Amino acid sequence: MRLSHVFPAAALAALCVSTFAPATARAQVSLSLGGGPTFPISNLNDTYSTGYNVMAALGVHIPTSPFGIRLDGMFNQLPDRPDLFGGTSFHRQIWTANANLLASLVPGGPVVPYLIAGVGFYNSNFNLSASNNSLSGNGSTNDNDLGVNGGGGVRVNFGGIGIFGEARYHYIFSSGTHLQMIPITFGVRFGG
Repeated sequence: MRLSHVFPAAALAALCVSTFAPATARAQVSLSLGGGPTFPISNLNDTYSTGYNVMAALGVHIPTSPFGIRLDGMFNQLPDRPDLFGGTSFHRQIWTANANLLASLVPGGPVVPYLIAGVGFYNSNFNLSASNNSLSGNGSTNDNDLGVNGGGGVRVNFGGIGIFGEARYHYIFSSGTHLQMIPITFGVRFGG
């Protein structure tokens, strides 16, 4: 590299550090806890009925930017459709770990609508318990897959605490039939 290129590059790096370092130092961290209904869609809706979800999320947001990142873990449980199988009880549990990009549509206000999208790891566990004339016994399967999610929500801030509600579409690249669901989550958000 020629010496004449080093000085402009060093000056540009120093400008970037001096511009973004104060904003990074003021980054706000938040913890969100929530839960709500989970709606199976597409092929998943053929076998399962509406279940529930529980979520915990850790977010980082820079106040001067509309963007943030959020890591969340979610547990979903979907019961079988009782109208399909008599004497058979089964359910599907789906654990998720997602890394998401969050974009605030009206940053800085007390009411903040936002968009969220990301990728994640999904563990799907199917449990069966049967006690009718044609089937007896118990069984389970366990799958680990990748997936994507996207959706939107609204949070209302009251200083260091707030409330939120969001809906996200999850598409899981499972072997065979892909799984799709929409959890709707309401909860409390602590921090910035």
